[in-house]
Amino acid sequence: MSCALTPLGEGVTEPLQALSDWIRDHADAIVAAQAAYDPAADGSGPR
Repeated sequence: MSCALTPLGEGVTEPLQALSDWIRDHADAIVAAQAAYDPAADGSGPR
């Protein structure tokens, strides 16, 4: 069995790589924002 991306799938690899790079570059800020949001979302913390 062999697998390969279709041309449509190949066309999305570059944007997905850019998104992955952005997430990696901003991971600390993402985690901090999530930590600040989570308590606020249930009403138990500041918003």
